[in-house]
Amino acid sequence: MKRFWNWLTPQETSPDSDGGERVLRINGVIAEESWLDDDITPAVFASELNAGSEPVTIWLNSPGGDVVAAARIYNMLLDYPGKVTVNIDGIAASAASVIAMAASTVAMSPIRPILTRVMILVMARMKNPRARNHRGEQKMSAAWCFPERFQSNNLLPN
Repeated sequence: MKRFWNWLTPQETSPDSDGGERVLRINGVIAEESWLDDDITPAVFASELNAGSEPVTIWLNSPGGDVVAAARIYNMLLDYPGKVTVNIDGIAASAASVIAMAASTVAMSPIRPILTRVMILVMARMKNPRARNHRGEQKMSAAWCFPERFQSNNLLPN
């Protein structure tokens, strides 16, 4: 099992931490080995996540990776009883953006606004360019669109 996550101890979090918050760092490729047939790695991640119920802050910097792993982490974070915050301090692309969507708060580094990025892949069927979506709007010929959650938080342009 190759770990792409690391839980920080309260001493590593900050010198005056009271231990009321847990910090998780996710760096690099999400699961270089697929979680599709792996029951051990997700179980280890879940047991570490559920070892507490305090608020969790995730520092995320990843080019993406295995979408199966990302989807399982997303669901684990949604089921987590404490508040989940994601801070993107580099890039959250592809599968990493799936993990970010599980947080109640998503923040991007204000220090590196030009370098901090979120890349969201939106799956779309483009068989008929004149087809309409569920709201009756004509689909775009390019498959780029952004979830309303990002637009309403002014993270992405309308």
